[in-house]
Amino acid sequence: LAYEEFDIGDIFEHRPGRTVTEVDNIWQSLIDMNKHPAHIDQAYAQRTEFKGLLVSSSVTLSIVSGMTVSTMSARATANLAWDEIRLPNPVL
Repeated sequence: LAYEEFDIGDIFEHRPGRTVTEVDNIWQSLIDMNKHPAHIDQAYAQRTEFKGLLVSSSVTLSIVSGMTVSTMSARATANLAWDEIRLPNPVL
């Protein structure tokens, strides 16, 4: 789609989907230098209210951003900004 073809409120489902793995989470968390044990330490994470590792928001944003390329920015020179991103629930 070109810019002019988007309308406010459009909803897109991006396929194919993708499973987020523990390796994705740990590697990206360490690359980002996000050393919070809720993302990289299973023993610590099991003692939290979530009872397991939380996927770092940088992992979630990276995967979702990548899934949108073919629909949202394939004709663009670059994806230069994201506005009003909300991650209202944890990804486990």
